Amino acid sequence: MAQVQTMPIGKQLDILLKMAALEDEGKEDEALELQKQIPLPHYMGKYAKEFLGVDWFKNCGWDLSEVEAVYGKDYITK
Repeated sequence: MAQVQTMPIGKQLDILLKMAALEDEGKEDEALELQKQIPLPHYMGKYAKEFLGVDWFKNCGWDLSEVEAVYGKDYITK
């Protein structure tokens, strides 16, 4: 299966550095919300749907652009 990257690695690293700073400040909830901006890898999306369920998958708040790029826009509801 082809690798898919919908967000440049530099932007992902910027987010990770901001997350680390927030966690150092004790702002874990804010760090998690920031982390959700990084696209969920397609293989993790497949796992999440299969083991956590469609409802969780639809309401998780994660960026699902890589999941949709590999499995299609309607993957969440299939």
